[in-house]
Amino acid sequence: IDACDDDLDGDNIPNDCDIDQTDGVDCDLNGAIDACDVAAGASDCDFDGVPDVCQLDTDNDGTIDACDDDLDGDNIPNDCDVDQTDGEDCDGGGSIDSCDIAAGLATDCDNNGIPDSCDFASGTATDCDGNGIPDSCDIAAGDSDCDLDGVLDSCQLVAETDTDCDDNGVLDGCDLDAGASDENADGILDSCQGSPFRRGDCNQDGTLDVTDVIQILAVLFGNLVTDCPPVLDFDDDGQVDISDVISELNFIFQGGPAPAAPYPDCGIPVGVLDSGCDSFSSCP
Repeated sequence: IDACDDDLDGDNIPNDCDIDQTDGVDCDLNGAIDACDVAAGASDCDFDGVPDVCQLDTDNDGTIDACDDDLDGDNIPNDCDVDQTDGEDCDGGGSIDSCDIAAGLATDCDNNGIPDSCDFASGTATDCDGNGIPDSCDIAAGDSDCDLDGVLDSCQLVAETDTDCDDNGVLDGCDLDAGASDENADGILDSCQGSPFRRGDCNQDGTLDVTDVIQILAVLFGNLVTDCPPVLDFDDDGQVDISDVISELNFIFQGGPAPAAPYPDCGIPVGVLDSGCDSFSSCP
C-alpha cells in the first residue's frame, strides 16, 4: 500500500529524494533532488549543495569555475592571470608583474614592483655595462660611482666621459675633488702630467740668468742630459735649439719677451698631458 511504499512511482528513487514526491531542486533533471544526489556521492566541490555538473565550467576542464584556480586554462593561476585579476603585466606575458617577481620569473632588484626588464624597456633604468642589472642596483651593491651621478665609473671610462689617468681605479674628477694636485687647474692630475717646472730656469736654481743659457748650450753642444727638457724650450716652439739661447739672452740683457708659461711661477702648461719633466728641484 502507498502508506508503506518508499517508492510510490516505482522509478527506483526513494520518495524523500524523488522530485515527484517531495519539494526540492533537481538541476540535472535526473528525477532526484540535488541534496540526495550530493549525499549519494555526486561531486559538489564548493559545498553549495548543487552538483558540479549543474555549474559553470568555462574552460571545460571538468572543474567548475568556483573551484577552478585557472579559469581560462592558460596555466596561469587566476590570482596571477591578468585576465582574471587586477594588476600590471608590463611584459605582456599574461601574468601580473608581482607574480612574475614572486615566482622568480623576473628580477626586481630595486623593489619597485616592476620587473627590471620593464624598467629597461621604459627607460626608467639603465644598464650601461650590459650585465642585466640596473646601474642603480650595481651601485647599491658596491660598484663605484664616486661622483654620485648615477653612472658607474667603469662606464664613464668606457664612454670617455671621464678619465683615470693614473690608473688608480678612481675617476680623475673624484681624485681632484678629494684634493689631488692640479696646479694649472686644467682638470688633469699633476701626477699624470709630470713635474711642474719654471720655463727658462734651466739649472733649476730659481732664477733666470746667463748660467741657464750655458745650460742650454751644454745640452745642445755638449754631453749634458736634462731630466726636464721643456725647461730649455724658452720660446715654446717645441724644440730646443739656438733660438732658445738667443731668446733667453734677449730677455736677460735686453728686456725682451719673457718665456712662455709656466713662468714666473712653477707649473705645467694648460692642456698638456705630460710636462715631459721627470723632476724639477726648485719647484714644489
